[in-house]
Amino acid sequence: MKKLWAALATTGVLGASLVALAPAASAAPQACVTTTITTGYRTYSETASKSSTSTCSDLNLTYANDTSAVGYDCYRGMYRNSAGTWFRGTSGWHCLDDGAYAVDTVLLLTDLNDGTTFGVESYYDAPDYVNITH
Repeated sequence: MKKLWAALATTGVLGASLVALAPAASAAPQACVTTTITTGYRTYSETASKSSTSTCSDLNLTYANDTSAVGYDCYRGMYRNSAGTWFRGTSGWHCLDDGAYAVDTVLLLTDLNDGTTFGVESYYDAPDYVNITH
């Protein structure tokens, strides 16, 4: 019986220690925001704005759905600067099969400022639907 109480006491101390080490909830920014947008044929079609509450500074393509061909297309990010001029991402075209992709594997645009308007263009055909995690 003494061994049982000793084991329970040790478990309780260990459990309390783990709870004490758990991070407290905070009002910190959320990790990333995901937006589904429609691509255009070699230009943007639908646009969105870079989240101001996200800690992600890059535009990650995390899902591609080429609805108008064989499940494959190439995508490139575009953004509009404060003067209203559109620029294409320097990372170029990303040719992908339909499906999901992990964050930080398909970076369409990097270091985008909060509130910046962005879009995605398709190389072969449009419209396609993509999830952009930002």
